[in-house]
Parts: sequence; structure tokens; C-alpha cells
Amino acid sequence: MADSGTTPGKFVARLVWVVIGVLVIGLGSGLLKAINVGVDPYTAANIGISNLIGWDLGSYQLLSNLVLFIPMLIWGRKYIGIDSIVNMVFARVRDPVLRGSAVSARAG
Repeated sequence: MADSGTTPGKFVARLVWVVIGVLVIGLGSGLLKAINVGVDPYTAANIGISNLIGWDLGSYQLLSNLVLFIPMLIWGRKYIGIDSIVNMVFARVRDPVLRGSAVSARAG
């Protein structure tokens, strides 16, 4: 795995910033979806496919990320760090935000 910091303190600081970043991305996507502006293409595809097959978004996005993670294990192992894992797994946590339960910007 990639170097994730030389000391435990740097590792924890990096982990905290990764979690904050993932949550901000989730809130931003949720806000864009709630105000009907649209989301990024990858999230839009995941929303469409998860609706089509009847899965919740978080579960489908986790599966999608796992599938995409396999080539990274084969050809890009040196680029994988704790941040890669956290971002992949937190897709499940971002699901309620993207469904609009955490962000309610609907007029009316």
C-alpha cells in the first residue's frame, strides 16, 4: 500500500481529513441532487443503475467501487492508501445524503 504517513500522528491527521473530504463530497452531491441541478456522471450512473435493479444506492455504489478496485490491485497497487479504502467504503454512508434525507433544499 502507499505510504500513509511516517508517524501515527500524521496517519490519524490524514485519516481525519479523508473522512471530512468524503463527507463534504457527499453533502455537495446531495445538495446538487436536492435542488435538481444534477450530479456528476459516475454518481448519476450509479443512481440510475441502482434504481433499475432495485438496490439502494449505497450498496450498489460499494459493489461498483469494489469491481473498479480489482484493476487497481493488479496494476496500481502503489497508489492505494487508506484514503482509497475510506472513500470506497464511505459510499454506503453517503447514500442517505444523496437521497436527500440529510439535505433538504426543496422549495415549497
